[in-house]
Amino acid sequence: MRKRNGELHAENAGLTKRNEGLQVKNEGLTETNEKLQAKNDRLTKWIGELEDKNDDLEDLNGTLVSKERQRNDELRQARKELTMGLETS
Repeated sequence: MRKRNGELHAENAGLTKRNEGLQVKNEGLTETNEKLQAKNDRLTKWIGELEDKNDDLEDLNGTLVSKERQRNDELRQARKELTMGLETS
């Protein structure tokens, strides 16, 4: 009985030591997880800012393309009027 009791105490001591080691690893993993979560949050915010800038640039590009087309139409019309004016002279 004492032998079995000693074996159980030894097993318990081994499990306790193993549990302590796992707790230390868990604390380290929790700290790593928190750091990764913070980095992920920063990256998510940065991506959102980049998406906003991209949207603004797309809007600006659309405006510039529209103005370019308008100016090209105005130039075409002026060229046409100039050509007609030269032909009638």
